[in-house]
Amino acid sequence: MSQQNNQDIEKSQNQQINLPQQTQAQVSYITVDEKLINQCRLHVRANRVALESKNPQYCACCQRSYKNSRISLFCSLKELAFLGSGVPLYFQFVKTARNMLIMSGLFSIYMIYYNYQGNYCQDNSNQAQTSSCYKDFYSNFSMVNIKNKEQQIDQYSIIQFSLAIVMFFVIKIFYRQMETLKSEVEYLNRSPEDYTAQLYNMPAGFKDKNKYPDIKRYETKSVVNFGTNKVNQFQVECTNTYNQDKNYDDVSRVGYTKNEVTLAIQKSLNEQKLQVIAVNIAYDLEDFQNGDQNIKNYILHGENRRQYCSKSCFVTFSSIRELNQFISDHQRNILQTLWANLRIYFERPSKKYLIFRNKLIRAKKAPAPDDVYWENISYGMRHPYKKRLMRCVTLLVNILLIGIALGCLFYVNDLKKQIKSSADFQEYKNNSYALMGLNFLSSVIIYIINLINKHVVTYLSKKEYHQTKTHLSISKGNNLFLIQLFNTAAIYVIIYLTKYRDQIWMSSGILADVMITHACIAVFTPLTDFILNFYKYLERYLCLPYGKKAQKNTVEEKLLINKIIDRLQGYQFDISYKYANTLYFLFSITFYGPLMPSLYVVGFFALYLQYWVDKYHIVKRYTISSTISADINGELYQFIKIIPLLQILSYWFWTQIVGFQSKQPFIFYGIAICLVTFILPNRIFLKIFCSDHNTSVNDKEDLTYNDALMKGFFKKFYEHSNPITCKESMREYKNILQKQQLSKKLTRDLNEVLTSTQEKQSLMQLSSIIKQYKNQSDSIINQQHLRIINNQNSTENQNNMESPQEICQSYTSEQICSSFQDQINYQEYANQSKQLQNINIELNKIQSCQTQPISSSREKQLNSQIINMQKFRNIQNINTNFL
Repeated sequence: MSQQNNQDIEKSQNQQINLPQQTQAQVSYITVDEKLINQCRLHVRANRVALESKNPQYCACCQRSYKNSRISLFCSLKELAFLGSGVPLYFQFVKTARNMLIMSGLFSIYMIYYNYQGNYCQDNSNQAQTSSCYKDFYSNFSMVNIKNKEQQIDQYSIIQFSLAIVMFFVIKIFYRQMETLKSEVEYLNRSPEDYTAQLYNMPAGFKDKNKYPDIKRYETKSVVNFGTNKVNQFQVECTNTYNQDKNYDDVSRVGYTKNEVTLAIQKSLNEQKLQVIAVNIAYDLEDFQNGDQNIKNYILHGENRRQYCSKSCFVTFSSIRELNQFISDHQRNILQTLWANLRIYFERPSKKYLIFRNKLIRAKKAPAPDDVYWENISYGMRHPYKKRLMRCVTLLVNILLIGIALGCLFYVNDLKKQIKSSADFQEYKNNSYALMGLNFLSSVIIYIINLINKHVVTYLSKKEYHQTKTHLSISKGNNLFLIQLFNTAAIYVIIYLTKYRDQIWMSSGILADVMITHACIAVFTPLTDFILNFYKYLERYLCLPYGKKAQKNTVEEKLLINKIIDRLQGYQFDISYKYANTLYFLFSITFYGPLMPSLYVVGFFALYLQYWVDKYHIVKRYTISSTISADINGELYQFIKIIPLLQILSYWFWTQIVGFQSKQPFIFYGIAICLVTFILPNRIFLKIFCSDHNTSVNDKEDLTYNDALMKGFFKKFYEHSNPITCKESMREYKNILQKQQLSKKLTRDLNEVLTSTQEKQSLMQLSSIIKQYKNQSDSIINQQHLRIINNQNSTENQNNMESPQEICQSYTSEQICSSFQDQINYQEYANQSKQLQNINIELNKIQSCQTQPISSSREKQLNSQIINMQKFRNIQNINTNFL
């Protein structure tokens, strides 16, 4: 037994492979030092909002140039087009909202003046304590101050009716400006989505455009699909790998446990056996991992990949006209969709629409390649109820936060009521600062609830599994806008019309709360942005992980580098929150504007400040995010259609709350007109206001897909962003880029040789004169030679005929002098020819980069020679003059 054990020990010693030592020797680590941080700073510099230089140098990981220059704060909106058409349209949207508030304020100047002349509110006696309106800064300019002047309300109703009608036309004009800017920006910044349509409800396995003739009849470039089942299978295989690793760990633990029992008897033998077992397990694990990698490669590149396709694909067309024609042919409303499905059910499908395997295909304009969440494209098909469930959860959380804000404001108003219940009027006036502090506290509570709601909505919106980042931004923008509007505009109406109706117009009532809340939010919003960006600026220098190590080529290394980059670079532009804030100011001030016309000044100040603060942060602080589409502007711009109707309805609402008894017929006429314009489709008015605009846009759409590709407009493609087709497409695109870079390099080198200095340009002019003279002189020699041959009849003369050079000398010395007697003699002409030949030699040397730059004196000499040779340009006519 002992002999067998000794033999096993010898075999194990001979077969021993010190795997831990080998792996430890092969492992290399990366340390966070100044060199690594400088490399990360180059990446951060490449991702800032800036324009590329003429000689760009690209970052290895993101393929953006870190040789760039900052954009001016006062740049035009078109210069921001490279960030996506949504960024210029956002600033145009803010300007539109600001101009609408300016127009409403101009119409309200008459109301502000007569409100200030009113005398309903009191402030100089003990009656102010018990009266229904206390006169202060807020009530002086409000509608409540003219409650005892009924005849004034009829004039106000005419003003509001006129404002609603004018606002309707102004909105259409602003919409025309928005569409004009959109077309210009998209024309300057062409991208693949301008030529691509996204098809929904596609059958699984659809890959070839030739399978269906209705797509084949359009001139398409590519059809891109996505394999969602492959991702699922890939995750399953990874899970199996993890479980198998765990089983190997269990086996090793069992081996160690069994050997610990006999360790006192055969200590040395068992140590060798355990090492052999560990080596065998390590090799088995390596084989398993290799097999697992083969399975992954088979999934990604196997023959059965076409059966793992989602029900959505992107079809790229050759021109925008083809795309628009395709989408217009397959657009339909709810009734048309229902009728088409009924015809499919009764096996009488319509030939008008795309129908494949008894499925009605839907089509719309595709999003940008980097805007797509590829893993969420078919998530709604696999989990149809989870998206709706998450939206319900988001709604419930928002209601909970609004309930918290409502409870806090009820408590603050209870404190106000206790302060106002003092018996002495002088004490009542002394407590005004406490009341203002409580109003300010209400504003702070609302702002904090809005900030909490922003982060909650941002987190929950990601769980809704939107297909694109634009849809995610639209969902966030809608939720944030509606919640902020309710949390600010509606919450005060609920509080003062339910429990505190008797104190609505008193000191620190609804007028003070609304004014202070809007003023605080107008100041707090940009101030918060400045504080966050300043904290990010400090984080670049105070929170860098110096000295930390991570193993190379591992996930730990990527996480460490991402942590450094996150510390160094700025925030991304959250356009959904900015849109929500703009809409909140526009709607809330429009709602309270008829009651407090002076509130329009606060709204104008807030949007003016927001415009320049956001532009400053984009140009100086923010980092480049994914391409922001114009779809979010189109979706949220639809809310502006409600403004004329909201304007006139809010005026009627506040006249009823204040207690005016006038019938105001113009208000009902305005409500009827605004309802009709709101219900009618927008495309009817677009035909009236934007007909010539559409023709100008169509003239710009002549740029085809191939033309835009050759001009270098496209930076990302659907094949590159798609995780299934990215490897194959990147190989093809790399070859294209290499050819383009080679051609650019040759062109750049040629320009450097030919046009880099004034000296080389001068020599090129001399070279052209030399070539003209040489060509003309050769033609003269040949023509003279032929004439002499034709005139000589005898063979003796032909045998004794002079050479062409001698003939040229005998004729050119006479003919040239006789033809150009007034210009120059032949001797000077010959000398200049020799000088031109010498200069031509120098030119060839410079073009071949064999000489050094010449001195200034030599350059002046060459310039003088150029001037002297200008009179020889009529050498081109020497043939006709001589003959």
